[in-house]
Amino acid sequence: LDLLLVLLSMGSLLGAALMHNSSSALLQSFESLLAIRGLRLLRLARAFRMVQQFQVIWRLVCGLLYSGKTIFSTFLLIMLSLYIWACIGLEIITKDTNLTSAFETSSIVADNFGTLP
Repeated sequence: LDLLLVLLSMGSLLGAALMHNSSSALLQSFESLLAIRGLRLLRLARAFRMVQQFQVIWRLVCGLLYSGKTIFSTFLLIMLSLYIWACIGLEIITKDTNLTSAFETSSIVADNFGTLP
């Protein structure tokens, strides 16, 4: 794995020098290879794992990586609940006859919610 990362890194440096004059399609396909450079950070993190002082940090990073799926699911649930409550709020505000008939609030409802179905 280390040899592969080093070879890809050297290839990306050589390719970057050659890409200045190349076509954009070739450049876009090569940019996807440049993303592999980020794997070098994982090598650095693996080296830090070996040092006793960084063991706590390593545990925190691993915990964060293992909880990624849970964090993403929580984010989706929060966004879904916000969307549902926004739809409920929209229905309450636009369908309330007290808000649409009162002088103070009728212009606010018409200006901010008039174009919504």
